[in-house]
This record gives sequence, C-alpha cells and structure tokens, in this order.
Amino acid sequence: SILTIICAFSIAMLGLQIITGYCGQISIGHAAFMGIGMYTVGILQRHFGLSFWACLPLAGIVPMIIGMLFGLPALRIKGLYLAFATLAAHFVIVYVISNWRSVTNGTDGIWMKRPGILWGINFSADRNYYFLVLVITILMVYLATNLTRTKLGRALVAVRDNDIAAEVMGINIAQTKILAFGIGCFFAGIGGALGG
Repeated sequence: SILTIICAFSIAMLGLQIITGYCGQISIGHAAFMGIGMYTVGILQRHFGLSFWACLPLAGIVPMIIGMLFGLPALRIKGLYLAFATLAAHFVIVYVISNWRSVTNGTDGIWMKRPGILWGINFSADRNYYFLVLVITILMVYLATNLTRTKLGRALVAVRDNDIAAEVMGINIAQTKILAFGIGCFFAGIGGALGG
C-alpha cells in the first residue's frame, strides 16, 4: 500500500514537473487538484454508481478543466504573485470540499471503491492493485517524457526560457500556459484517484 501511494504521488509530481519544470510557472496548490481527482471518483461512485474504470479518466478531466480556469491568472502575473494565486486556488478548493457536505461529505470524506475483477484478476487486493497502479505510472511517465518531444513540449520550454522570444517565434503564450496548467492538473487528478 505504501508503494501504491508512492506511485500515485509520482504521477502527480509529473504534472507539477510539466507546469514548473517545462513551462516555468509556479504552482503551490497542486495537492488540491489531487483532491479533486479523489473526490471526482468518490462522488461519481457514490452518487452515480459508476465503476472505477469509468471514473478514472474523469478524475483527470475534471481537475484539468478546473486547473485551466485557475491557470488564467498565469497569463497576466508571474513570480511571487502567481505563487499566491495558485495558493489561493488551493484554499478555495479545500474550502469547497470541506463545506459542500451534501456532495463531498465534508471533512469526513468519501470511501472510494477499488476496481473489481478484470481479466480474472482481483484488483481489490493490495498487491494486485499496486501492480495496476505501477503499470499506469509507467504509462504516465512515458507520456510525460514524450511530451517534451512534441510541438507543445518545445513550446512549453520556449515559454519557460523566454516568453517574449517565444511570442516573437509565433508561440501562443496564453494557450501554452493554460495547456501547461491543464495537463499538469490532469496528471494530479489521476494520481489522486489512484492514491485515494
């Protein structure tokens, strides 16, 4: 179970690497997007009866959309002010999760159901679930590593190095920064869903 948590946090840190390492944007409130991923799975299972497999992609998409909304301040502010904006996002998300009791059950939390039997393997057992999370971690590492080889990945690095020069080269700075936050929060949501 400890190795499962390590893998889940590794996926979330890949998202932070995309935002901070590749794009050069500061994100202090990244853990809140892990929480959104966890609660997305819990809410969809509890209120809508969806399976873990149906919830997992949504656990990345919902934080991605919210992360892109909170990434909008990154278009105008930099440095310490951006750090404060992402920290504010963290506190807003925690406040909503804590006080929207009818949906999130507040600070008592929601129990998430692990995936059941698939291809004859019972993933509710700790050992089998760890191997599932390990395979997903390897896949996410592969995706994050290959992101740098794409046009978007090179645009992220160009914005990090010098956003004015990147804009002169024809890179859409606003779109690139928002996509960085979205992709980073997608990884955080998947990590949260797997580690919850």
